[in-house]
Amino acid sequence: MAEEEKWEIEGGAGFSKMKKMGIILIVLAVAVGAFFVVYVVGKPTEFTISVDPTSDSIHQGDSDTATVSITSVGGYAETVSLTASGQPSGVTVGFSPSSGSPSFTSTMTVNVGASVATGMYNITITGTGADEKEDNCTYTLTVTPAPDFTISVSPTSGSIQQENSDTATVSITSVGGYAETVSLTASGQPSGVTVSFNPSSSAPSFDSTITISVGSDVASGTYTLTITGTGGDGKTHTCAYALTVTLAPDFTIDISPSSESVAQGGSTTATVSITQVSDYSQTVSLTASGQPSGVTVGFSPSSGTPSFNSTMSVNVGASASAGTYEITITGTGADAKVHSCTYSLTVTTGGISFTVYSDAGFPSGTDVYTWSAGGLGSFNGDYTGETPPEGNKCFETNTNAGTWAGWGVIYMPEGTSTDLSSYAGGYLKFWVKTQADLKVEIKDTANRTKHISAYGWDSTDTWQEISIPINDFGANLSAITYPFMATIETSGTFYVDYVRWVAV
Repeated sequence: MAEEEKWEIEGGAGFSKMKKMGIILIVLAVAVGAFFVVYVVGKPTEFTISVDPTSDSIHQGDSDTATVSITSVGGYAETVSLTASGQPSGVTVGFSPSSGSPSFTSTMTVNVGASVATGMYNITITGTGADEKEDNCTYTLTVTPAPDFTISVSPTSGSIQQENSDTATVSITSVGGYAETVSLTASGQPSGVTVSFNPSSSAPSFDSTITISVGSDVASGTYTLTITGTGGDGKTHTCAYALTVTLAPDFTIDISPSSESVAQGGSTTATVSITQVSDYSQTVSLTASGQPSGVTVGFSPSSGTPSFNSTMSVNVGASASAGTYEITITGTGADAKVHSCTYSLTVTTGGISFTVYSDAGFPSGTDVYTWSAGGLGSFNGDYTGETPPEGNKCFETNTNAGTWAGWGVIYMPEGTSTDLSSYAGGYLKFWVKTQADLKVEIKDTANRTKHISAYGWDSTDTWQEISIPINDFGANLSAITYPFMATIETSGTFYVDYVRWVAV
């Protein structure tokens, strides 16, 4: 109902004139007793407020406007001021103009900060008149994510062998309608690894295939690759890919010993080891180069599938020139992979070599004599259960729970001797594999004894070449009856291979 209003009355009963604020109305006055009762039905003076549109969606970091309309009712002319409430932290609301006399319109500007949480907010717009009359309306603000993009890679890790490649999928996803071109790059890859993208740039959302190629020389290990997407507006985002580089199927080649001195007319052996890497299964063939005229090099076996050992035999002819030569041993795989190692051969003059035991057997006129505690020992000069340095056989001795056992080469008939004085200043050389410090002897009229621990044996049960200066025995070299004897002085097993006297 309209509010009561006070009027000034002119005239008497019946029709009278009433006026207020300069407005004159003719009303019918009805006398009731001593009072005049006047009913006036009129429109109040006020204003209304509305906003258009009543709702909007605005991205983080963006702004938009709406029109606020203040409309006069009943001739309302007081100044109306505009305010807003209910907006979250980070959202500012401004009006232009911020006040006026109705009817008028104001542009409301809503600024949404970049950090404002997404969601829906009701903002109350209030108009307050100078006479404190108020009206309000509601504006619904929906804050949406700022235009941006995300980047991810699937899978996030991979294992790639040297000389191979693999792919993954990089996904760039638009957020909030982001439409700038995003370019892709990679960093963190080691030298020898190349990374490419297809496509390398586009407007989101899109997928790109990343191809990672690993060269043959890249060290094995795990590397973190950073994949970066850079938008046309400068926005950047990254994701990580864990690359594990594994060794390509391959082989290695090594030789032991890596050097030797051999007199003209002599020979020696070494072990070439070809070792498998990452399941390499190609046949590897062995060759030698760099040896001088008069020196021949052979391998047994000359080829095989890794891992395997080969005995390299070096024969130095009497006419070979003295000097030091670098012989290159090359392994060539069936897939053309090539690796090599170096063997240093020193050819000495005037020397000769006398072989006491090898795959070829024993010297003419000799026999093998054995001894053991309680007769418990066992002996096998043709044992093939090991991989010996020379040939395919070695001499096995086992005490079979006895306390000692040994064997020697004796000239027959017993008491017969041979003249080995030309080897004075030379060496007794042989290969052993043992866990015990063997006693080694030669005999003229008495046993001349040494132990291998004094000549480089390192106490490990591996093939090792022992070189004992012949002069260390103090024997009469012109009357040798036993050119070699070896004894284990505890229970156990030992192996001997390629026994020879070498002159220098």
